[in-house]
Amino acid sequence: TIRDQPGIKLRGSTIDGVPQVISVNGMSLEAADSVGRFTLKTNGKIVENGQADRLYLNDGRGTFTPVSFTAGAFLDEDGERLAKPPYDWGLSAMFRDMNRDGRPDLYVCNDFESPDRIWINQGQGVFRAIDRLAIRKSSHFSMGIDFADLNRDGLDDFIVVDMLSRQHQLRHTQLSNRKPPELRFGVYNDRPQYSYNTVYLNNGDGTYSEVGFHTNLAATEWSWTRIFI
Repeated sequence: TIRDQPGIKLRGSTIDGVPQVISVNGMSLEAADSVGRFTLKTNGKIVENGQADRLYLNDGRGTFTPVSFTAGAFLDEDGERLAKPPYDWGLSAMFRDMNRDGRPDLYVCNDFESPDRIWINQGQGVFRAIDRLAIRKSSHFSMGIDFADLNRDGLDDFIVVDMLSRQHQLRHTQLSNRKPPELRFGVYNDRPQYSYNTVYLNNGDGTYSEVGFHTNLAATEWSWTRIFI
């Protein structure tokens, strides 16, 4: 990551009217691991993206084959094929049958601004992004996830851990230059990210209510791992 390399040299150019980063330290960004890594804004700001995750399909004979993000195995909220892989800062993932249809769904925890990805299994090896309104907010620095039936209603609830401190003075040092999400009147499907643990109570209709502060679980310090016992 360029965050760890203050002396890095990036070269930009305008291609088809779109500003782009074309090389890093003299190396072209056409290599597979570099495609999509950087976005050059019109104001000159360079945004570094993560790398595409990889899902490998087991053929049962000792061979694992990578699944393409753009060949129809992954669909967006509208059921359309992805035009490009998500370039995210993935930290952990978990398979779980979230909607009790007998098929394992996939939750991917992503760091920084890259949103968490929740893929609902459609069967036949196809995953579709969860409905935009099923979850209304998420953690900003999602590091781990676990499922359990918290209120014993027979439905899976889950927690995604972040790193908000329990101590008031430390919370102020965590603020840095990040501003809380701007709440805009009439906008309800943007799924803002917050820097605290999020706890999701299953409503039984495919939607979840976030109850982190109600359960006193929103702040557990720098929480890389998680497990319900």
